[in-house]
Amino acid sequence: MLNLLKIWKICVNGRSRKIRGKEVRQMKNENIKRYIREHFLSSEMKPQFAILVKGDWGCGKTFLVRDLILKDISDDKRDENDKRNKSVMYLSLYGLSDTSQISKKIFELQHPILTSKAAKFVLSLTKAVTKNAIGVDLNQDGSTDLSFDLTVPDLSIEIEGVKTQKIIVVDDLERCSIPMSEVLGFFSEAIIEKSLPVIFIGDTKKLTEDTKFQKIKEKVIGMEFEVEPDIEEAVKSFVKELSLTDYSDIFEKTASEVLRNLNYNNLRSVRQAFFGINQVLIILKKEFTEELDKNILIELIRFYLVIFIQRSEGSLDSQEVEKAIEAYSSEYKTLEKYKETHKNESYIFLGLSANVAFGKLFEKFIFKGSYDEREIVDEYQRCITPPAEKDSYQKLLYSWIELSDEEFNKCFKEVDLQIENNKILRQEYILEIASLYFKLADCKVIDCSVKKVKNKFIDYIERNKESITPYDYDYDLYFISVEKKYSKEYKEIKDLLRKINGSLQAKEIKYQWRSLIDDLPENTDAFISFIMNSSSELPLFLDVDIRKFAMQLQKIPFNEQKKVLKAFEYKYTNFQNGDIKESDIKRFEEFVNQLSESIGEFKMSPGNLRKDIIAKQYNALLDEIKKDIR
Repeated sequence: MLNLLKIWKICVNGRSRKIRGKEVRQMKNENIKRYIREHFLSSEMKPQFAILVKGDWGCGKTFLVRDLILKDISDDKRDENDKRNKSVMYLSLYGLSDTSQISKKIFELQHPILTSKAAKFVLSLTKAVTKNAIGVDLNQDGSTDLSFDLTVPDLSIEIEGVKTQKIIVVDDLERCSIPMSEVLGFFSEAIIEKSLPVIFIGDTKKLTEDTKFQKIKEKVIGMEFEVEPDIEEAVKSFVKELSLTDYSDIFEKTASEVLRNLNYNNLRSVRQAFFGINQVLIILKKEFTEELDKNILIELIRFYLVIFIQRSEGSLDSQEVEKAIEAYSSEYKTLEKYKETHKNESYIFLGLSANVAFGKLFEKFIFKGSYDEREIVDEYQRCITPPAEKDSYQKLLYSWIELSDEEFNKCFKEVDLQIENNKILRQEYILEIASLYFKLADCKVIDCSVKKVKNKFIDYIERNKESITPYDYDYDLYFISVEKKYSKEYKEIKDLLRKINGSLQAKEIKYQWRSLIDDLPENTDAFISFIMNSSSELPLFLDVDIRKFAMQLQKIPFNEQKKVLKAFEYKYTNFQNGDIKESDIKRFEEFVNQLSESIGEFKMSPGNLRKDIIAKQYNALLDEIKKDIR
């Protein structure tokens, strides 16, 4: 009978309708939510088929289903007994290679107590050789104390001794290596014979390309929905999640502008970008007690998104951030689109992005995850300083093309005198001014060759190598977009700074670790900033007392521990994992094991339950890191 079901493909668009003369926006994907809520999951409905929720990668499929089931349904004012008799099993197939692994995941979800202590129990979850079963060694004596047959898993649930309906959400349908016929067959008994509501979530493109899936899906899947990204609702959700409600209007309007101009709908990347922007705001709110300048925040949000989106799409090189800012500023386009528009014309980028708030820091933020507190504070201070109060260095570096000839000559002479008198000692300043000199020499604005500029700064570094301020992260984070014709000379300057700074950098990391660990319960934000800012040149866990660190971390409030976990997740997975040192991963594994070993009994101890939740998430992160760097 199920084979005769017609597969409906429903794509729900956002639209407006008038109620008593007023324009009311109808939420995107509302028909999907309504069908699932009122029909598929209703107590009267016995569908005997599954639903497929699909859409492009990052469009908000998982968010829609989670939001619907975990919030809308639980908050629905229904009969209390009916509400209690609803329960959700959320299952991701990501990385699974056979159905026995699905069985194990189901077992863990149904029996959290038995599988809670990763170090003691997970290793004992072994599949019997002679039968399809899971054996559990409870007392670690080498014998199996409990055995569960999972050939046909029981996907129902008992609440107070009464078997009730179970909502099963199966995510990442296309991201496992199990044949789709086996996946659908695995759940078919629960769907068809037991009438349990199952919602599959998958990527439209991947599933469409899978011809076998297209042939077999009609046997199990009775309704098929295409999710359309709902930018406005997603942005509101991200703002609330990251406690950015003080700036909600700015985030919503600016993000909508950028996403509309770039025709971008990947909500997952937008959320990642918001997380990064929040790192900057944390630092600014700590340093500046007065209300932050809204125009500066708009520029931060706008260009962070512009650069992050292009990086996520793989269309932007780290050395072209400056050009991408100029391209969007002038024509609201990606750099790739801008070049296509002007491919038959000659165009030049003059470094005007230096006038954009945080323009020189976006490469550091987005390509390497570096959020240096000193630089962020300095940049914000520069932005709020009135033009008349800016010094010659700032005017020359950020506004040279706009200066009058008289003002340019005055500023240039003053900065050149600072170099002669060894006054510029911060390494980022040395590289900034050197790159500007290269540009000015190349444009014939100053009477000096590119080679002479290089020699000038090499000599400057050599004579000041004992007094130059040490830099605490990877030099490849410097924002400067250097033209190829003088990139070799610029690299010589940068390499010399790297050479004299290596040992100082290592000492600084050791010192920071020790002081930050001691201050952890009181100053979590500073520790998170340090993780985000750490260099890939040196291991993050260099010379760290792992046991002390784990103990200090567990003193932090539960919600703060989750923020630290997100910072590690962002550090280790959001960028190229090839940069992660093997020794650092080994030390990180020691730390994760220490967390797992510290878990005690759950009885009368929510504290141990919290430790277990955090430890499991760290173990999952460790598995992901190891998988990605193989």
